Amino acid sequence: DVLRDLHAHDAARFQLQSLEINDKFAKLFSDVEALRQNKDDQGAVNQLWEMFGELTESKLILEETSTADHRQDLNELFDAIESCATTMLQSTKVDLETQIAHMLETEGWPMKAPEESSLDSKITMTMIVLLRLQMAVISLNKMDDIKCVDPGGYTKSWALGTVLRGQITRFRYHFRAKDSATGRNDHPEWACKFVVDRVKESVEFCQRVVDPALKSETVDPSFGHSGLVEYSMGLVEELARKITTDLGPAIEDAAGSEATGNVVISIAELARNTDERIEAILTATGDVKLSEVPSLSGTLMREEAFLHAWIDCKKQRA
Repeated sequence: DVLRDLHAHDAARFQLQSLEINDKFAKLFSDVEALRQNKDDQGAVNQLWEMFGELTESKLILEETSTADHRQDLNELFDAIESCATTMLQSTKVDLETQIAHMLETEGWPMKAPEESSLDSKITMTMIVLLRLQMAVISLNKMDDIKCVDPGGYTKSWALGTVLRGQITRFRYHFRAKDSATGRNDHPEWACKFVVDRVKESVEFCQRVVDPALKSETVDPSFGHSGLVEYSMGLVEELARKITTDLGPAIEDAAGSEATGNVVISIAELARNTDERIEAILTATGDVKLSEVPSLSGTLMREEAFLHAWIDCKKQRA
């Protein structure tokens, strides 16, 4: 009878604990949603961050006080709560990215760099909130559970990925789409010029709107201090991907084909010239060190097939 009473007591206590946990996190979820509805994005991000802290603390306490019979049920309950919280992280991220993208489109992005306007400060503040959300996700070890919008995975930050997305989409339309008149394999200089022009026209916008977000004292400096550098790097990486894709298997035959060898050498020269132009633009701002400038040549040389083809061609010509 005593054992039966103890078992019944444990079951009742577990049921009460489960109800208390459900009520507690239901209120936290409701608070986050209310903050989002009231456009308090920073408050919602802070609340989400605190929610995961509460979740971790509750798990530790209940693991110590619960019986082995109920521990699995508690773990399942916490897993369900964590899954809901992770979904809310994702939806908050998407909402912030959508806000930034909409404001940029209102200013004419990506067809032109936005001019100074009343939206500048709002774009910057929304970027800061998105960066803060990413910091929370990193600290919670949830990066692998959150989907990214950066089409190439080129940037460190979600905020820069949102800015870069429109320009990468535009680049792919002109230079990587099937049957594109401007994406011809025999004219890679057109794509190079496009990238250089986009970097040049975006200098003032990045300094005015993006850099203040990255340099905010509430943002982790590991995201970088120059939006222009990250933005340029994304475009250069996409350009390199186009070039290596266009060359394809042909570069593997460079040692036995003088024509293909000439293409590899000419592309290496084109990459060097492109690097010089981008370097001149970035270093002229006074905020970018030479070591921070992205390199098309370096990116291409990291591709083993291109590097070997270039070396073989150089040996043949020596």
